[in-house]
Amino acid sequence: MRTSRATSFWEFTMALLPFRTKAAPVATGNLRPMLQNASIEVMPRTAEKVEDFSAILPQGTRVYIAHIDGTPIEDMVATAKRIAADLKDDTWVREIFTRQLEKCDDDYKVRTVADGVLTQLKDESWAKQIFRDWEGRCQKNTDFIKLAAIVNDRFGDKEWTKKLLDKAGEAGEGPVGTIGLAAAANDILQDSDWARSLFDRVGDDCKNRYDYEHLFSSMEEKTGDRDLLQQAHRKAVDKLTSSKDLVYLAESILRRFKDTDWARQVYQKALSAGDTGASWNRLALSMADKLGDAQWAGKVRQKFASL
Repeated sequence: MRTSRATSFWEFTMALLPFRTKAAPVATGNLRPMLQNASIEVMPRTAEKVEDFSAILPQGTRVYIAHIDGTPIEDMVATAKRIAADLKDDTWVREIFTRQLEKCDDDYKVRTVADGVLTQLKDESWAKQIFRDWEGRCQKNTDFIKLAAIVNDRFGDKEWTKKLLDKAGEAGEGPVGTIGLAAAANDILQDSDWARSLFDRVGDDCKNRYDYEHLFSSMEEKTGDRDLLQQAHRKAVDKLTSSKDLVYLAESILRRFKDTDWARQVYQKALSAGDTGASWNRLALSMADKLGDAQWAGKVRQKFASL
């Protein structure tokens, strides 16, 4: 505990403070001379019980917030705001926020303190610097996208947001990373042209049915562009070669476009795939259940069951 008085003095003082749980307030005028030039440390849950710090503490009292493992960062920031409001000492609260930043061990806590700087001190310049320091720690595609969303929401800085999303693209991470970037371009910047361009490009990097389903689902949700979705399916038809991947693609065509002729072409490609012998039963089931062609499914079973 940090204090300029002995621990026994602090315990004595706290016993006299007029917490809400007391039946009646205690006269505190005589405490001010005793606390002059003192510094005290308070836990957030203790601070909640104090009606008004200015009623019991002299102007200029340094109130430290105890950093106890398990205490939510939101409670720490709320306590700092209380101290600023009650004692009207933004300079000291600035020091409190600085101390809290030094102890933040994850980005969520950093964001919470930065939000406190914005709402309590109205210091946009400092808050931006906090987020720029965070930017320096970003490594993954998702790190930059998360920060871009915060920067756009807090400051409306489109130029900075775009640069962060560009860095997300540079971070790579394959089809999943590009799909996430396309969704961010659409959701954060409302840049539908950029989003469509990214969605169109990512099809070249997809390797299997899982990549393509992620792409198709995100494309549907974010753009609703049926022509773009159809184009992505056509690229997938040209690229996929395994029977299982092609069966998935035929089913996707049926589900999304109700195009049986196109689906039949893809089923035929699946039937000719080099690995069909290991997955013919899955192919036949799909032909019967999804395409509704039990006769063709029967022929497939007959052909491969005899091998």
